[in-house]
Amino acid sequence: LNKKELTTTRNMTFCDEFLVTTELFVTSTFHFMMISMRWGGLVTKKMCSSLIPTRNRHKVFQWDIVTNINLS
Repeated sequence: LNKKELTTTRNMTFCDEFLVTTELFVTSTFHFMMISMRWGGLVTKKMCSSLIPTRNRHKVFQWDIVTNINLS
């Protein structure tokens, strides 16, 4: 009886386990994107500090964020 109960429980919770796994995957992907954007922000700050015109700083910053999102 114990083996059957364990098997039945396992089958019943398969969908729940799948949802939890999917949720963890989405969460980890989101955190990875946020880390990429923050890292990109640090890189652009270093790059922007060497650029004098304000217009170039804005363009480089936007381009770097778009690149990071696409890579993620």
